[in-house]
Amino acid sequence: MADEDYEAFHYSITCETDDLAVVHCLRALCEFAERGQPYPQIGWGGTGEGEWRRNDNQITLRFTEPNTAMHL
Repeated sequence: MADEDYEAFHYSITCETDDLAVVHCLRALCEFAERGQPYPQIGWGGTGEGEWRRNDNQITLRFTEPNTAMHL
C-alpha cells in the first residue's frame, strides 16, 4: 500500500465500549462504509483486541470522507 492510500483516511472517530463484540461490529461497519476504497481495512487498522485493551477499551476508526461515520 502506498502512502497516499493511508493519507486518504484523514477523518476519524474514537469509540469506547467494554464489549469486544461491539468492537468487531464497528470494525465491520467501518470496512463496509469504505468499501469503494482499494484498501478499506486501513480504516480499522490498529483496532485489534490487544490495542483495544491497551487503549482503555477505545478504538479509533478512520474514514476518507467527513460524514461517513455519521451515516453508519
